[in-house]
Amino acid sequence: MDKKAGPVFREMLARAVLAIIGIPGLCFVGWLGGWFWYALVAAIMIVALGEYYSACYGRGWRPFAGLAYLWALILLYPALRIPDRPWSLAGPILLAATFTILIRALATNRRAYAGSMASTIFGLLYIAMPMAFLIYLRYIDLPAFTGRADVWSFTTRMGTVLLVVAPVWASDTGAFLAGGLLGRHKLTPVLSPHKTVEGAIGGLASTIAGTLLLGSLWLGLPVIHAVGLGLTIGVASQLGDLIESALKRDLGLKDFGTIFGPHGGVLDRFDGLLLALPSAYLYLWLLTHAHALVAGP
Repeated sequence: MDKKAGPVFREMLARAVLAIIGIPGLCFVGWLGGWFWYALVAAIMIVALGEYYSACYGRGWRPFAGLAYLWALILLYPALRIPDRPWSLAGPILLAATFTILIRALATNRRAYAGSMASTIFGLLYIAMPMAFLIYLRYIDLPAFTGRADVWSFTTRMGTVLLVVAPVWASDTGAFLAGGLLGRHKLTPVLSPHKTVEGAIGGLASTIAGTLLLGSLWLGLPVIHAVGLGLTIGVASQLGDLIESALKRDLGLKDFGTIFGPHGGVLDRFDGLLLALPSAYLYLWLLTHAHALVAGP
């Protein structure tokens, strides 16, 4: 146990330092909202896309990164301007992006046509589209839904975002602790040899604890929905982590980037969020609109 505990707690200290530096900035910009929040989400998204496309170049593909960045920024715009129905333009934008990428690919002499084209479009679907939900979630006012309309403005603006983001990071930390200290049974030996069943259980328990703490105690969410949201986020974030592991294995990488030093890049830190953000948004949107869906127009 002692041999395992040393590296685990050193890693936890490093993660705590990153959290202390990053979370206050995230909260402040999120509270400001508007173009400030758009700019932060866009910056995170562009860096993550850059890490992915750089890895694709190493595989021999030649994605059209510049064109993808442009369409990714356009994809975020409806989330900012029409937050009540942002998905109404997401499909047409993705379709237009696909057509322009296909046409652009025809005008090149690149040998890996299929790989270059597919990797470009996949980056938009896998990274850019899920990142847009960071903006979508900000416009779900859970305190108003739960009858806590007299709360501080930060709660109404960032409460729902933190209700999703914080438990995902709690899942990552809980899985690391449980797997590092108690892990015995491999979860996916081929995709990620270091992940264990005990770590997955610890991550799921940490996620539910986070949604109970933030959802029920802070935002007034009923316990049953706090647990349901925790299960949704926990499963989705761990699946997102496994998908990223499969991508890294296929691309021959240990990490997608080095911006966080030994902790990898932006994509390595946000992998769980890529599935958790849209999954949580769907759960919360259905919860807050259930009465309208049942009653009809």
